[in-house]
Amino acid sequence: MKQEYFKKYSIQGKVKCQETSTLSKWEDLAVDHRQPNTLSIIIDRFKEVKNIVLDNLEYRTTRDNMIVFKDQELVQSFISYHRDKATLRVVRKDCNSSRSAMGRVKKSSKDLVINQAQLPLF
Repeated sequence: MKQEYFKKYSIQGKVKCQETSTLSKWEDLAVDHRQPNTLSIIIDRFKEVKNIVLDNLEYRTTRDNMIVFKDQELVQSFISYHRDKATLRVVRKDCNSSRSAMGRVKKSSKDLVINQAQLPLF
């Protein structure tokens, strides 16, 4: 994605950040998932749609030391799902990293949870 963007829009080895319009070098940019479908949202929805229980997933390690799913059908299913849902853009790394903490919100003791007994019957 990033390489194609550079091929198409590069001016003397720099391209505009799609968020700030600042001309930037390759190493200053990252590929970002445009909101509302951030990567964490896409993953969460995929897990819901496929009824995935994380404890049941099996992984393997590649020659490059990457951890990947053992189930190749699941891998292909996620790749297709991601392709359908993701809108990507090339942005400055500082823009991208400033939002990354938003996707890591932990549950708090003050959070309210709806349980089945509280749901009205229609």
